Amino acid sequence: MGDSARVPPPCRSAVLTRSHLDETTTRGLLAEAVRRGVGTALATRGLDGAIAHDGRTTTATPASAEDPDAMHDTMGCGDAFLAGFVVSLLRDGWSRRTALPARALDRALRQGAQAAYHQCFVEAAFGCGRPTPSAHSPRQSATVSP
Repeated sequence: MGDSARVPPPCRSAVLTRSHLDETTTRGLLAEAVRRGVGTALATRGLDGAIAHDGRTTTATPASAEDPDAMHDTMGCGDAFLAGFVVSLLRDGWSRRTALPARALDRALRQGAQAAYHQCFVEAAFGCGRPTPSAHSPRQSATVSP
């Protein structure tokens, strides 16, 4: 973000994919986004996990990758992470007017990481994914129809 960068007023949250940055730089970028008006800033970092900052709390979670070599397809994992993260925050009462406790942000990161992990076991996830037969897959019995 340059010195002249501003965040539009309706921007309640920002999601950044920052697997190429170290953790310190990523934390600084999130803090800067919040300083410029974002309510909650999230950075996903691939196998290095994710970090979130809301102006009061900065929290991180590792990726849920017990065996990265067993994963089949990462397509859709970022979307799954975001869905798990936001749904968790909403369940905890997240809104413009409600400041959530730090544990809610931490829980949302863990829920996002779990959702992304499960998505890695769906091959060719774009539109008509099929669960892969893997002993590591927590979704073996799931079926996905086109």
